[in-house]
Amino acid sequence: MTQLAPLLALIAAAAVLLAALRLVANAYNETGRQILRGLRKVLKGAVEAFIIDYGHGSGVGFNFTSMMMAVAWDAGEWCRVYSVDELLGVELMVDGRAEGWAFAKGRLWSADEQMSAERQVALRHVFDDPHHPDFMLELWSTEREQDDTIPDARTAIEKGNRWLEGMAALMATIQRRRIEIEEAA
Repeated sequence: MTQLAPLLALIAAAAVLLAALRLVANAYNETGRQILRGLRKVLKGAVEAFIIDYGHGSGVGFNFTSMMMAVAWDAGEWCRVYSVDELLGVELMVDGRAEGWAFAKGRLWSADEQMSAERQVALRHVFDDPHHPDFMLELWSTEREQDDTIPDARTAIEKGNRWLEGMAALMATIQRRRIEIEEAA
């Protein structure tokens, strides 16, 4: 009987250790973290701005130090790297229609935040690449509406508009730098 208490304490400690180990492993393998690891790896540094589609395991990230960006899918296992200059624009797609956009040689057009979506809200990044001209990133869909990591349709539209604003500012800065370089030459 005297050996039972230490044995139970050892079993309890092992159970706590295994539970903690499982929590750490789950946090490490969380989809968002996997995507960010993939983006960091291909961008060779910090990911300073990013947006993630948790449901499909895809994302877009930027490293402004190197002026590179990457798109990732398959939870960060597959990535494609672009120069920021190759980004032509971004469209906010609501039920298959472009309701907002920001293009390098155009102006920002935000989607009406009061509008509602019936099927899907997504961001379409358009690149100067004939083989891979665009990359869709879903922010909300009816199929994944019950997922806690996905915002509702109206919040997804707001998030998309904020992303468009950031992309418009980025592309305007790049355009100004191009003009400055051309004038200096």
